Amino acid sequence: AFLIGLLLPCIGIYLKEQLNTKIVKRKDITSRTNTPLLAEIGHNTEDKAILVDAGSKSIISEQFRNLRTNLQFILPDPNQKVIVLTSTMSGEGKSFIATNLAISLAITNKKVALLEFDLRKPKISKMFNLTSPVGFSNYVIGKSDLKEVVVPSGVHDSLFIMPAGPLPPNPSELLMMGKVKEMFEMLRAHFDYIIVDTAPVGLVTDAQIVGSYADATIYVVRQDYTFKQQISYIDDLYINKKLPSMSLIVNDVSGSSSAYGYGYGYGYGYSYGYGYGDYSNGYFESGDHMRKGWRKTFHQLRKKIGV
Repeated sequence: AFLIGLLLPCIGIYLKEQLNTKIVKRKDITSRTNTPLLAEIGHNTEDKAILVDAGSKSIISEQFRNLRTNLQFILPDPNQKVIVLTSTMSGEGKSFIATNLAISLAITNKKVALLEFDLRKPKISKMFNLTSPVGFSNYVIGKSDLKEVVVPSGVHDSLFIMPAGPLPPNPSELLMMGKVKEMFEMLRAHFDYIIVDTAPVGLVTDAQIVGSYADATIYVVRQDYTFKQQISYIDDLYINKKLPSMSLIVNDVSGSSSAYGYGYGYGYGYSYGYGYGDYSNGYFESGDHMRKGWRKTFHQLRKKIGV
C-alpha cells in the first residue's frame, strides 16, 4: 500500500506531463530549440500592464532589470540599437514585455523609442493612454513627419512612443516602403534604443520584414500557453537566421514565490541558486541539504496532486 501510494502520484504526474501540449518546464524549450534563453518574467498579479518604475522593488521589476543587464550580451556594440519583439501567436505577452523593457531602459537615462508596429492589433497606445490621431501609417504615406508621430510617453522624460496610427488595409506593404528604412536611420541618430513591438511571426510576415532593420530579436513564449510543437518553428527561424540575433524570453512564469527573489522558478521546473532565497541550491548534495531537497520535492508532489 505504501509503494502504491508513492507510485500512483508519480504515474499521474508523468501521464499529465506527457498529455500536456503546452510548455511548462525549461526542458520543454531546451529540448526543442538551441535558441538561447535571455530571461524569464513572472506572473503579473496586478491589474495594470506597466509595472516598472524607478522605485519599484517587486520581483517582476527585478526581472526586467535583469533583462536590461542581459541586453549587453546580444547588443555588445553601442551602434546596435534596434530590438524587435515578436511571438508565435497573439496573447503571449510581447507588448507587455516591450513596454516594460522600454521603461526599464528609459529610467537609466537612455533615450528610448517604443514603436507600435503590430499594425493589425496595436496595444501600446492603450497601455500609455495615448490619444494621438497620427502615427506610423501617417508617416510612411507622407501625411506626417517624424516629429509629429514620435510623441512623449507621459511616463518618463526619456521614453517616446510611435503609435501605429490609423489601421491600414495593407500593413505588410506599408512596412516594405522605402520610407521605413529612412525612418530607422533617423531614429538611430536620435535614440539610444529603439524597441519595436511587431505582429506575431507565426501569423504574418511583418516581423521578418522589420527584422531586416533590426540588430536583435526577442522572441516571447508564455508558460502554459505556447504549444510545444511551436518551439520547433522557433528553432527553424533561429537555425536559418530568418530573424537577427534571436533569443527567447519566457513570460508569465508561475510557481512558488513565497521567498523574495526568484522562487517563481519552482513552478517552471528549475530555480536559481544565487542572489536571493536558497544560496545552497546546486552546491550541496548531502546531509541536511539533501533532506530539505527531499521535503521540497515531496511538497511539490503533494501540491500537484492536490493532497
